[in-house]
Amino acid sequence: MFNRKSVAKLAAAGLAAAMVLTGCTPAASSTLVNINKGEAKIEYGYGYFMAKYYQSLYDMTYGSYYGSSFWTQDLANDGSTMEADVKDSVMDEMKSEYILNQHTSDYNISLTDDETKAIDDAVDKFFSDNDEDALKAMGATKDYVKKMLTDNTVTAKMKSAIEAETEVSLTDDETGQSKISYVKFSTAATTDSDGNKTEMSDEDKAAAKAKADELASVMAADFEDKAKELDASVQTYTYTTAADSYENESLPEAVIKAAKEVEEGHTSGVIEDADTGYYVVRMDAVHDDEATATKTKELTQSAQEDHYKEVLDGWESDLKWSVDDKLWKKVTMTDSTFTMKQSTTDTSTDTTSDGAVSTDSGADTTSDGAVSTDSTSGN
Repeated sequence: MFNRKSVAKLAAAGLAAAMVLTGCTPAASSTLVNINKGEAKIEYGYGYFMAKYYQSLYDMTYGSYYGSSFWTQDLANDGSTMEADVKDSVMDEMKSEYILNQHTSDYNISLTDDETKAIDDAVDKFFSDNDEDALKAMGATKDYVKKMLTDNTVTAKMKSAIEAETEVSLTDDETGQSKISYVKFSTAATTDSDGNKTEMSDEDKAAAKAKADELASVMAADFEDKAKELDASVQTYTYTTAADSYENESLPEAVIKAAKEVEEGHTSGVIEDADTGYYVVRMDAVHDDEATATKTKELTQSAQEDHYKEVLDGWESDLKWSVDDKLWKKVTMTDSTFTMKQSTTDTSTDTTSDGAVSTDSGADTTSDGAVSTDSTSGN
């Protein structure tokens, strides 16, 4: 499935653009977003740049897979076009960045001299790496690029600070994980490319059961060798040891319940699930330290993200954010196409069949909010 979140955020570089001439263009200083009844505003020029900047990332990432028309398609299967989805994301990002910038003093957040210099250097690199047509199509100015990178850095630092204040209290029942190895002998129906379903014959089901019986008869130490002999694949799985609900597990409930009755270092008998097949389980660890640490980190991060969203939502409730929809509608993703420009100086650079260079170069925010720059050739 198409996943918008898979597009990395970095300052695109080495861009070329093909443009379609359009009619009258609104003034860059026009008010796109009226904030708190005139207290502040987002200019049309900046909103246009942000949208086209994101367009450049999507064009380079997905254009070769979906063609130039993907902006008008519902690739995310959410009932909306890709253009509308990305524009909504851009508007949400500008809103959250504005809000966070209003509360930096609450967390003593500011840019260091090194961060400011890194941003300035990244801006210069952005303009030196991209050709004139691409910069024009994007509506890029040095002020806009600097604002974007500055806001990115402030957002990262604010998010870290807000998440750090989260009070997280987890119990062993929530975090404790067990680890099993298992083999599945499927008895499920198969479906061909035309959607035709074929049920497994009773004879084949009996053969699957015989293999499961054979695997269940061996010692735990011989589990992998016997599975290989039976041309079966051993999988590993972890689950919350104390959980009494199985709706979030990818293995059938019968398998997890049976696994909980197996002693560490031992194998189960044959476990039957009517919908999927026969299973044999080996209990590798009733309490797995590595999986438990991973689960603890996962739950902690989830709690921190929930707290961050709660704080941001609280601030947003006091904000009056009025978008000029007619003006925003003038921003489209179909009046230009961005590609990586062909390198003429680095003979080791990998190029695609149409001459677009497969390279990433630009500015990004590190985990601590500092801006870094990088430039690589090839993949």
